[in-house]
Amino acid sequence: MYVVRRMATMVMTLWMIATLTFFLMHLIPGDPLALLDLYLGGSPNNQTKWVNPKYDEHLTQGKTEQDENQRFEILHQAEDLFMQDLPVIPIYFASKNYLKSKNFEIPFVPNQEPNLRWAKKIS
Repeated sequence: MYVVRRMATMVMTLWMIATLTFFLMHLIPGDPLALLDLYLGGSPNNQTKWVNPKYDEHLTQGKTEQDENQRFEILHQAEDLFMQDLPVIPIYFASKNYLKSKNFEIPFVPNQEPNLRWAKKIS
């Protein structure tokens, strides 16, 4: 019975992480901290209980860095540490395919679907 409860807890935890990740990606498009902050050592949202002091240090630096390029570099290093330890194994990756005419230019916005409202006809 303990094993069944433990597995149900693990499945529920993975579902919560996936759901939270999905909503954060759409609430704060383009900001890597929305996802990276989920795995901060002392965070109550860190369902994996994974802790890496170097990762935490990089996130702290990334939160206070004013230069955007430097900030993204620091957060990229944190992401590299995360991928080395791999405390979460992604089991699903959503993707959508779109066809685009060569006659139109559609602006790209990270983490959002193409918005045809802003499409421009190319002459």
